[in-house]
Amino acid sequence: MVRIRVTTGAAAVFFLCSLLHASAGSAFTAWITDYRNPGVRHTVPIVVEGARLRADTTQMTGGKSRTELIYAGDKGLIWHIDHSTKTYIQIDEAAASSLGENVTTARDFFEGQMVKVGLMDKPTREAELEIEKTPEQREVNGLQCVKFLGVRGKAIVQEIWVAPWSSVAGGKEFFTIPRRLLVTYDRIIPSLAGNPLFSNVDYIPMSVAAKVNGYPVLLVHYVNGRPAYKIQLGLPTARSVSVDSFKLPAGYERKMF
Repeated sequence: MVRIRVTTGAAAVFFLCSLLHASAGSAFTAWITDYRNPGVRHTVPIVVEGARLRADTTQMTGGKSRTELIYAGDKGLIWHIDHSTKTYIQIDEAAASSLGENVTTARDFFEGQMVKVGLMDKPTREAELEIEKTPEQREVNGLQCVKFLGVRGKAIVQEIWVAPWSSVAGGKEFFTIPRRLLVTYDRIIPSLAGNPLFSNVDYIPMSVAAKVNGYPVLLVHYVNGRPAYKIQLGLPTARSVSVDSFKLPAGYERKMF
């Protein structure tokens, strides 16, 4: 379902549909709960149309100004827009993914050398999560789900409740773009940790949610054995959406980072 310090400051959107330039799409909602800040629960409406996704991130960024994320998968671009300041941040998907991989490779090399000479006990990068399917089943959000675990060594890092695609409107195809954004997020967010714009972003690995064969209805992320975040996805519904709503607003200024 971002380090997300989604609370005090991961992808996704609901917006009014126009009869002009309209196209068939899907709408669903993500709810993000921060267990470390009691009472904090963010609602993120999401709309997907073709290779595009739009999310209202206002609550995730503090609620003081209306913010949105647009993923133009057809262009390989991600925009985060602040409507109060009329500015936006642009991330090139391919370039950022390559940068993330290069940063990770370089860091692993130098840390490996430091471990060899005794300047570090072990590398800082943690191993990727392994996926384990359990026999446990229960109903979540009206869907019959199977429980999967994301484990690292003997530690349970995530539990994910997954529904079969046959029980979700639009099936596997509707989730193609959200899944692609999750994969991109997992590649680039760790490499941006030192950037001031992302200093309040808690990283939640999304590899398990992106790899399981089904709709990830509920994800619980653990830190030191205790629940830290819960991300729940609502049921997708068909929606007529305006293609123009996935475009950058005219006159907005690009903010560099």
